Amino acid sequence: SDMNKIRINNIFFFFFFILFTLSNLIYAEEKKVDWKNKEYDKAIKTLKKILKFDNYYPMASYYVGMAYLGIGKLDKAEEFLLEALSIDTGINDIHLALGNIYLVQEDYYRAIEELNRYKRAYPEDSDPLYALFEAYLSIDKKEEALRNCFEGFKLDYDQALIFFNLANKQFKLKKYDSALENYLKAVETQPKFALAHYN
Repeated sequence: SDMNKIRINNIFFFFFFILFTLSNLIYAEEKKVDWKNKEYDKAIKTLKKILKFDNYYPMASYYVGMAYLGIGKLDKAEEFLLEALSIDTGINDIHLALGNIYLVQEDYYRAIEELNRYKRAYPEDSDPLYALFEAYLSIDKKEEALRNCFEGFKLDYDQALIFFNLANKQFKLKKYDSALENYLKAVETQPKFALAHYN
């Protein structure tokens, strides 16, 4: 009947309104987090408010975990990172964070497992490669350790070359501020390479 259709429409509207309100509350709380100044304790309090609104919001759990990691509370960091991963298996950055936690805890096999998961998701990122070097070296797998280390060097060298070439083009166009920024990125990525080319 028409009355039933109206009731169903009202229920859907009410449900949508609740979801919309919750999402706005979550967004408002998330904007308060100041990551640049490393206010991790404040971040944890703020993000836990979000989890009260929606405990199935994976990014809030992820950021709480990263904040705990920032203050060195590895067990709490692991707890929230695993919670986020149980909700959304697509947050691949969690594998890098977990890998580094297990590395510090000297749980090298779990570290290798998590770091390799991240490596498969982001093959162009050198971050897990140096951690894998340390993990493999710690369990006396020297060939694997060196292979990951050399892969990391190559990726950083290639990245430095991109920044350096971009800086050269910007310099020729007299965009000196942008050129300097990219020269510095090249130096930061691979100091020996960038300085050799500069000289």
